[in-house]
Amino acid sequence: MTRLKPYFLIVLSSIAILLYGWKNSDLTIGQFELPSSIIHKIIIDTQGVKWIATEKGIVSFDGTKWINYTDGNSVNNGRVSDLVLEISSGVKNLWLGLNNGLSSLLTDSTPLSAVNYNTKNSGILGDTVSAIGIDLLSTKYIGTSKGLSILKAGKWDQFLGRRGEEILSRYKISAVSTSGNGYIYAATEGGGVSRFKYTDAVSGATTFNKPWAWGLPSDTVYTVFLDGDTQWFGTLRGAAYHSTEYTKSDWTTYTRADGLICDSIYSITKDLSGNIWFGTHKGVTKLSSDSIWTSYTIKDGLVDNKVNTISTDIDGSIWFGTENGISHFANGKWVNYQQGFTSANSPKISDIDLFSVYPNPAKDQITIEKTNDQSENMSIEIRSISGVLKKSGQLKNQSQNIEIGDLLPGLYLLKVSSDKGSQTARIIKQ
Repeated sequence: MTRLKPYFLIVLSSIAILLYGWKNSDLTIGQFELPSSIIHKIIIDTQGVKWIATEKGIVSFDGTKWINYTDGNSVNNGRVSDLVLEISSGVKNLWLGLNNGLSSLLTDSTPLSAVNYNTKNSGILGDTVSAIGIDLLSTKYIGTSKGLSILKAGKWDQFLGRRGEEILSRYKISAVSTSGNGYIYAATEGGGVSRFKYTDAVSGATTFNKPWAWGLPSDTVYTVFLDGDTQWFGTLRGAAYHSTEYTKSDWTTYTRADGLICDSIYSITKDLSGNIWFGTHKGVTKLSSDSIWTSYTIKDGLVDNKVNTISTDIDGSIWFGTENGISHFANGKWVNYQQGFTSANSPKISDIDLFSVYPNPAKDQITIEKTNDQSENMSIEIRSISGVLKKSGQLKNQSQNIEIGDLLPGLYLLKVSSDKGSQTARIIKQ
């Protein structure tokens, strides 16, 4: 498909902004390759469509079909740090946080189009956008490298933090969440959380940080999850639950000592059964509604242990975005999606059945055994998840041992090919 050029010029708030034509390619699961295995955000709309922000653009998945969204001017096929869905009069509008500004993508328009905001054509404070929030009145709160920009009805405003505590300009804004009671929560990596209300100006500003917000285990806050009027904060040193609006009281702190698999909390969500999920640097932990802690790692089927984002689907299943792909957890089974392949609930990740491998996980040696294909010469490749070739050779015997003791512990891809096709499996080196 040829690249589409800018085709229409509009004016918003007396600012000329280019409206770019987009292209998309839709593929089935078997054909599709994620543009990047680094996943920054997953959101799910009311129809169950998954919208996924990656290191190299955005994709969507409706359960059957994947769509990869790019534009011909390379405006939005780089890193997408955050992704928020706004639905107005039934029209879906995706807001993207980019390294070169803020983008608004109208996914229901034909052709697809996007409005791009940056410091040259708008009142946004900075071009590096790390977090976005939208309140019930459609006011946008945009975390940039220079502070928090506010976009309401085409007019720009800004907020750097409570007077004397301008944390939003001093530290990276990691998350922005908006509550039904009008409070806006802007989390930072080092300064705590700025909470305020906004109508035509900021009011009621306060800062959640140590020592006043005594239950917040660290001022490095990666995520904010709002459950009604209560708040969950994921930090460098554990999770904090805050049940009221009072800064100095009603806090509960959770750490590894309580049941978390790791204290670095990058994402938090609540599923349809009332369980709270925590994405960490070492896997995910579920806190059940009856206070039972359960953790999952790559040994259980999670595609990677560093979990950046978690989202609950309309059917109650859970999606995890990691540093190395996507995991879908439903009915106790895992399905993983990575750049270059998909896997379904087992080490085998292709329809053709060429071999079995055991033991898996393994420490020093694996055994590859031919199954349906009895070709004399079959090639073997072992690659890292990033695609680096680690070992190669020929599978000449019915059963053959492969030494892996020299590989570093972790997840690898084992590929066996013949003239009938190829099969790839995940192997875990202990």
